[in-house]
This record gives sequence, C-alpha cells and structure tokens, in this order.
Amino acid sequence: MLSVISKEEDDASQLYYHSRRHTIQRDPIVYNDELAEQFGAKPSLWEHPRLAFHLLFSSCGASQWRLQGPNSWNGASRAIRNVPVTPIMYSLAVCLGLTFITAAYILL
Repeated sequence: MLSVISKEEDDASQLYYHSRRHTIQRDPIVYNDELAEQFGAKPSLWEHPRLAFHLLFSSCGASQWRLQGPNSWNGASRAIRNVPVTPIMYSLAVCLGLTFITAAYILL
C-alpha cells in the first residue's frame, strides 16, 4: 500500500503545479472510479450500452456511480441522459471514428 501511495505522489508531482497549496491532487474521475469499483458501483458500458455515449463524452456527474451497485438509483439513467453533450465532445467522438456510438446517440 505504501508503494502505491508513493507512486501516486510521484505521478501527481509531475502532473500538477507544485506549490504549498497544492499538496494532494488526484484526477477526480479516476479516483471515484477506483472507489466505486471496490464495492461494485463503477458504471459498466456493457451493462448500460444505451448510456455509453453519455458516459464517455458528457460531463461526468455523480449519477453515473448510482447506476449499479448498492443503493443504486432508478432515476440515474434519466439524469445522465439529461446532461448535455457539448459540441466539442460530440465532434471528438466523430473524429475518433466512433460513428456507431454517435449514431446510437442520435437515434435515442
């Protein structure tokens, strides 16, 4: 465990600006996914294929970690679909060649 902490501190020191105010920083999406994975709440694209586009290209909200696992929320998928996908992220999906996902998004 100490080796993992040491590695994460080294990674963060290279990634983030060094100052006394920036002591502990992690990518919040990666951090939340790691925590959610421990108890089965990390969203699975295979279990939620109709939400795949939103999970990959829209703003990540707390609802994505309520799709499955303990205390899952029935309204999570609707809340995720209501988050707008910005034109930039939509264009990124098209540029990446994810046309099957973008087509599914348009049809939904």
